[in-house]
Parts: sequence; C-alpha cells; structure tokens
Amino acid sequence: MIYFYHYLLELPILRKWDTGIHLDCFKSCIEIFLDGTKQTGDGCIRYFAFETDHVDKIVERVRNAGYMKTNPVSPIRVAFVEGPLHESIELFCEKA
Repeated sequence: MIYFYHYLLELPILRKWDTGIHLDCFKSCIEIFLDGTKQTGDGCIRYFAFETDHVDKIVERVRNAGYMKTNPVSPIRVAFVEGPLHESIELFCEKA
C-alpha cells in the first residue's frame, strides 16, 4: 500500500506511527491503517481522482509496477489505474 501511494503516485508522507500512515493528498490526506484488522471490502477504497501535471510519468511508473488498468485517454490527459485493493484511481491534468 505505501509503495503504491507514496512511491508510485508520489504522495508525500505527512506522519507515520506503528499501525498507520498519513499521506498528503493536496489539501487533505489519505489515512492507511497497517495493522491488518480489516478485510478487503470492509470500508475499502473504491475510487480516487488525483489532479497532476505528470500523468504520463506516473502512468509509466504504475504500468512498470504492474498496476495499469486502462490506457490513458487522448488528447486530454486522463488515465485510470487500479490500486492494490482494486480501487479505481483517476489521474487527470486540466492543462491538456
């Protein structure tokens, strides 16, 4: 989970503790619990949309790591990838 969101999507780490982590998500954060107390499906993430100026760079990293869900849509810069819990993640750039 941390590898995907922090290293592949480049969301900065705000803070860490023994059983969790906060990732910076623009003016919000994503909280991921690492203690394994919930099964996939219990409160799982279904969909995110992240604005980025680097859709192609992130898509290449995600594809190389084996998480690519669909091909990027052209001519606008939008791509959909699948996260480790099978959540759908949209990457978009308004500056097409």
